[in-house]
Amino acid sequence: ARGDQSRLAAEAAEQLTKSGFLTSTLRDAHHISGTHIGQWMGGCCLASLAHRRLELAAYTLHRRLDIKVYPPKLRAFAQLYFGSGEEFNRSIRLFATRLGFSLSDQGIRKATRGKNDRGDSVVLWEGQPEEDPSGCAWATEASIFQFLGLPFIALEARDLGVTVARLEVLAKLQAKRPPEEDCAVVAAGSSSSSSSSS
Repeated sequence: ARGDQSRLAAEAAEQLTKSGFLTSTLRDAHHISGTHIGQWMGGCCLASLAHRRLELAAYTLHRRLDIKVYPPKLRAFAQLYFGSGEEFNRSIRLFATRLGFSLSDQGIRKATRGKNDRGDSVVLWEGQPEEDPSGCAWATEASIFQFLGLPFIALEARDLGVTVARLEVLAKLQAKRPPEEDCAVVAAGSSSSSSSSS
């Protein structure tokens, strides 16, 4: 239910405030309009954690922090969006755009893009969230990659300069794979040949 995510965001903010980590509130826990996501917005200070990690004592500046609580059906999208690094995130979202979709932390939707009066590229129309055709209800990031026609790219490989051009090459290679290899994984430092021990 919608209230669960807001309540969980509020509880997390309360506990982190009591611990001294959260130092200011910009907006109390609330629902992001039109979603099932709970969010708290405010500030924190890493130096407050120095009793656990001494090296954080030097970080006395206060930083902006948002706490977002997602329902299980959006977990993989949130992980992909927030856990992949800026360059990879931008590349995979642009790749999805070129396929006619809008990819965000809230799911994937068909979208039509065009130019506004200033010539900026904008979303002109966005459909309802897509259902996972694999039947897994977007349980993992791998289901998102599969939907986009990409092999799964392991987290540690996402910071290795994966550009939209590289994603397009991977999609072409993935399309040529026999169906039994649909779960191919691109891992850091992996090669296509497998070694066996004697």
